[in-house]
Amino acid sequence: MDHIQFQQKLVTVAFRRLLTCRADQLVPFTWRKSGGAVTAEGSSIRYSAIVLIGLQSAISSGLLESDKGETRRRLETLKGFLNQVDNFGDMGLVLFAAAVLGDQGTDDLVEMSWRQVQKDSVKQDNFNETMWLAWLLDGFCVSAKLMPSNVGLLKRTREIGNRLLSNQDPDSGLFYRTRNYSSVITRLRGQISFFSDQTYTIHALSNAYMILGEKSYINGANQCAQQLTQMQGPSGEWWWIYNVPKGRVTEPFPIYSVHQYGMAPMALRRLKQAGGLDFEAACRKGISWLVQNQLQRDMVDEDATLIWRSIRRAYLGRFITTYNQIAGMFGIFPECLSKRSLEIDWECRPYELGWLLYAQSLTDE
Repeated sequence: MDHIQFQQKLVTVAFRRLLTCRADQLVPFTWRKSGGAVTAEGSSIRYSAIVLIGLQSAISSGLLESDKGETRRRLETLKGFLNQVDNFGDMGLVLFAAAVLGDQGTDDLVEMSWRQVQKDSVKQDNFNETMWLAWLLDGFCVSAKLMPSNVGLLKRTREIGNRLLSNQDPDSGLFYRTRNYSSVITRLRGQISFFSDQTYTIHALSNAYMILGEKSYINGANQCAQQLTQMQGPSGEWWWIYNVPKGRVTEPFPIYSVHQYGMAPMALRRLKQAGGLDFEAACRKGISWLVQNQLQRDMVDEDATLIWRSIRRAYLGRFITTYNQIAGMFGIFPECLSKRSLEIDWECRPYELGWLLYAQSLTDE
C-alpha cells in the first residue's frame, strides 16, 4: 500500500467511526477497548467542535460527500451547550466550527468569545494559555474570512496573534505554555511545554499571516516548525514534552497517533499553504510511524474502525513522566526506551479523528 492509499485508509476508518456519533448528541469523550469490546465513555463539547471542524473541512475540500444537514444539526447541538463552555480556548473551537460552516450566528459567537477572553485574561499560571490562544486565533481568523471588512474583528485578531507570539522563546523557537507566572516555582515549571502547544500555534499563526500579512507570524511559525522537525525521531516520532529554553525533548512517551496523522500534518501543511517552509516529507515520515513503529504494530484497526491512541510505557508511566519533566527543568534529559518497555494504549478519542480529517483536507495530493 503506497502513501496515498494509506492516507485514504485513514480517512475511511475515521469517517466510519465518526458516523456512529449521533448528530443530536455530543460526541463521546473516548472509545476504549476492554475485554475485546469497544465502549464509549462520557461526552465532550471540545471534541464535538473538533469533529465538526474535521467533517466540514473534509466535505468542503471534496474529501467526503456533502451532507449539509448532518453538519448543521451537529452545530446546533454544539451551540445548545454553549452555557457550559467556561474558557476562551473551547469558545475558539466552537467559533472555528461555526465559521467553517459559514453559520449566520458567527458574529454573535465572536462577541461571546471576546467576552470570555476578557474574563480569563487576568489569570496567572494558566498552563493552557498558548493552546487556548491558538484555538481562539484560529476561530477569529476563519471568522475574518467571512467578514473581511470588519475592522474591529481584524484588530482583535491581531491582538490575539501578538499575545500568542509573545509566548515564543526567541532562541529555541518553541512556545511556552504561558509566560504569565506568579512565582519562581511556576516560572520553573513553565519551561516545560507540550507538542500541542507547538503545533496548534504553528497552525494558528499561519492562518493569522494569511489574514493579516504580519511577517512576524509566519517567521515565528517557521522557526518553531524547523525546531520540531530537527527533533523528530528516526521512525518519524513526534515526541511529547519539551524543555523550551533548551530546545530539547524532555519526555518522549507516550507517542500519540494523533500527533503523527493529525496535529503535525495540519500545522505543517497550513504553514506551507501560508507561504512558509515545506515540511511534507516530515509529515509523511510521521504518518508512516503508524505501521513502522517501536512495536511494529499497525495502529489502524479497520475491524474496530479506530486508530489506537498511543504507544506508551508499560510500567510506571506517570511516575517516569513526572520525573522526566522535573529533570528536564534542570537540563537532565532521558534516553529512549527499548520496545520491551512499551505497550499500545487501546483507546481512541473523537477529536483525534476530527483532526485527521482536517489534516487530510489540507493535503495537495
